[in-house]
Amino acid sequence: EGPWSNTATGTPLGPIGAPVVTATTPGPGRVDLSWTKPSDGGRQITAYVIQWRPVGTTDWTGGDSIRGTATNPPATQTSAFGLTAGTEYEFFVTASANEVVGPQGTATATPFAPGIIIIQKKTSPVGEDTFFNFTQDIDNSGDFTLNGSEGTKAFLLVTPGSYSVTENDPQGLGYELTNITCKDLRSPPNGVASTGDVATRTATINLDSGEVVRCTFFNAEEETVVVEKRTVPPGGSGFTFSDDIGTPNSFSLGDAETRTFTNVPEGDYQVTDDEMPGYQLTAIDCTVEGQSVSGDLDTRTANLSLKQPGGSAHCTFTNTQLG
Repeated sequence: EGPWSNTATGTPLGPIGAPVVTATTPGPGRVDLSWTKPSDGGRQITAYVIQWRPVGTTDWTGGDSIRGTATNPPATQTSAFGLTAGTEYEFFVTASANEVVGPQGTATATPFAPGIIIIQKKTSPVGEDTFFNFTQDIDNSGDFTLNGSEGTKAFLLVTPGSYSVTENDPQGLGYELTNITCKDLRSPPNGVASTGDVATRTATINLDSGEVVRCTFFNAEEETVVVEKRTVPPGGSGFTFSDDIGTPNSFSLGDAETRTFTNVPEGDYQVTDDEMPGYQLTAIDCTVEGQSVSGDLDTRTANLSLKQPGGSAHCTFTNTQLG
């Protein structure tokens, strides 16, 4: 009986695992794929095969193969281009070591289509020579200006997401912001609506894939209020008033003098004629936006309701000297 031969040890080769695939959508009609290197079962992975197709279909519409060498393993990322925006795709990645092929790693993604955002300015009445300033975070072009004659700015090729556009405070322009409307002109089902908030002067735009959103900022011309004092007989002076229209909230007038408030926003206001020794308040006659309105002599107050853009109110307080 002869001697034993030399002994040898070895590890049986195991199976190749499935890559864990991640899909992202960085641009229109494009999906980026990356994956982890799977377990190799003791083999050297030499290639990855990538395939994709729309979800629910059976035929592959794309494919790619990434190969490596003995010293340079294959890359674990690639991109798919030319995909149909808004269509969900499934992606399959398999690893191979020579003739041995592992199971598929899968991921799904829906490439997006760029959208369009339109910002429009409207005023009542039309203010062709009035310009309104806006800030925005849609792109890096910075602030912009629109005139009151239906000025428009369009942002093209916008990536889906949430954006905001804010009108700067129009104080001093003679106009006030009265409404912001946003319409989703071309919106996918179950899309998030875009909204406007007059209090913050901001449109919040929720842009979905391939959507067109138009937000319109409406400004109304502010109004004018004139308060006039008359005395019987003429020549009285030193009559004081209180109001909630401007700052400060008090002023004084003599006979035939007036106090004018400009750029008054729409709303309800009061002007009160303070008591004056030796005189009796005998009349408060107002014209508010073309309508005759009588003041309240008991409270010595004119109540003004301003509702029409660019309208005006004129109130005359008449005091008669006693004795």
